[in-house]
Amino acid sequence: MTIRELAVKLSTELSFARAAEILSYLVPNLSPMTIWHITQEVGEVLQQEGEEKRAAVFEDGEAPGGEEVAPELHIEADGVMTKLQRAKEKLGMQARKFPTGGKNKLAGTVLPCKTSLFLAP
Repeated sequence: MTIRELAVKLSTELSFARAAEILSYLVPNLSPMTIWHITQEVGEVLQQEGEEKRAAVFEDGEAPGGEEVAPELHIEADGVMTKLQRAKEKLGMQARKFPTGGKNKLAGTVLPCKTSLFLAP
C-alpha cells in the first residue's frame, strides 16, 4: 500500500489533521492540507468515473453486465384497469409511460403521457 492510498484511507475515517499526524511517523512534515489535496485528487477521479458510468447507462443506453441471469422479470407499471369487450379476458390494463429525468424533467410539474400501451393480464 502506498502512502497516497494510506492517506486516503485514513482521511475517510479520521480528520485530515489526525491522518497527517499518524502518517508523519512514516513521512516527516506531512501537513493536513497535503492529505486534503490527495483526497481531493482521488475524489475527482472517482467522480469522473462515476459520471462516465452514469452517461453510459442513462444517455447511451448501455446496460451494465450482470453476474447472474434472472429466471423471471417482474415489471411494475402505473395504469388504469379497463373492462374489455369481445375479448377472452374481461379486464385489461392501460399502462402509461411518463418521461423521467434528463432534459424533459420539470420541477414541480406533471409531464404529459408520452406513450400508452395496452396490456391484457
